[in-house]
Amino acid sequence: MVGPAAAPRSSSTSRWGRSPVEKGRVLVLRPGGPGGPREPAAVGARIGRFRILEQLGQGGMGVVYRAMEENLGREVALKVIAPLFAHDPEFRERFTREARAQASLESAHVVAVYAHGEEDGYLYIASQLIPGGDLGQLIRSQGVPSLVEALEIIEQVSSGLADAHDAGLVHRDIKPGTCSYAGGPARCVPISPTSASPAG
Repeated sequence: MVGPAAAPRSSSTSRWGRSPVEKGRVLVLRPGGPGGPREPAAVGARIGRFRILEQLGQGGMGVVYRAMEENLGREVALKVIAPLFAHDPEFRERFTREARAQASLESAHVVAVYAHGEEDGYLYIASQLIPGGDLGQLIRSQGVPSLVEALEIIEQVSSGLADAHDAGLVHRDIKPGTCSYAGGPARCVPISPTSASPAG
């Protein structure tokens, strides 16, 4: 059993209720309401059938991990929703509705959603893991793409947005950080419930 570990001191905190944890550890929340006990857990912790391998990022809505879906033996991007949202009935209803719509969406330019639900008290969405990170990371590490490459990326992302719109979803948070690109097809990442709205 993984015991609690001290988090590094920092002057900033997040909606998760603590500062970002030290490198090499991931942030996992104990089940409970907002403001309840929270603790970091070592790599290898489990949320249902998912075993956490590393933390990929943290945002206002939650934490994204690289995880192993052990019953299928595949790696996924596992987003665990922050309790501030996860315990909001209205948010949960919208999250479930939009996650179902995304899971049914088939597009070469939208990251595939494999599963969503609640395991061990954690609300999550598991999606296709794209090696290489997002477009924003690529630009920061390698500089801006050539004009030809930029136009290709724009065309592919636009195709993904059109497919999402046809499925009844409108992405309202398109930016380099929400697009994946690793030398292959550019893809929109799954649409968070707070960054999407029904297509009219």
